[in-house]
Amino acid sequence: DVLPLVAYDFLDSLLAVLGRVLLVCVTNPWVFLGTAPLLYLFIRLRRFYMSAAREVKRLEAVSRSPVFSLFSECLSGLETLRS
Repeated sequence: DVLPLVAYDFLDSLLAVLGRVLLVCVTNPWVFLGTAPLLYLFIRLRRFYMSAAREVKRLEAVSRSPVFSLFSECLSGLETLRS
């Protein structure tokens, strides 16, 4: 329901940024020398962040798993305790 709107906003922003960078690089080619290393740095940082975020999410799921299983056991045992 929200995905098409988010995809549209993403493409709109992406094309706007690429258009501005392209316009600046055409106007002043020396800017491209600074843009290329920044793009490389951005890609490296993104890879690092994605792997770290994935690991944190996995660790969070593993650490929550015993809590949820204990909670569900307590809820299923309440019927036995009440009768």
